[in-house]
Amino acid sequence: MTKKTETVKLSELRNLTNAIFDELENLGQSQIYLRHDYYWSFVGQKRYEIEPTPKPSLGQLYDDLEFLRTANTETRLTASHLCNLAGLFNYIGDLGNQVFYEEK
Repeated sequence: MTKKTETVKLSELRNLTNAIFDELENLGQSQIYLRHDYYWSFVGQKRYEIEPTPKPSLGQLYDDLEFLRTANTETRLTASHLCNLAGLFNYIGDLGNQVFYEEK
């Protein structure tokens, strides 16, 4: 397997994220209902190891959200909080077409 290096600007990621949120809002979505709490996750650097296959751990959407809210009001958000945000983003992405684009 060939290793490749790629870069991405934070401004590009921000623009892409905003464009997705704009699309959801244009579809009439002003909030997302968290109908599930638990999800499978690979912790830390193990998520990038292909061999041997890492074992998943259990994550919680409700905990991720509470952790982010607390950090935002009581301390400060840091780059490591993106891991908590990723759980929520994955949930929204997994809802995908089945929820946001279904015929009404």
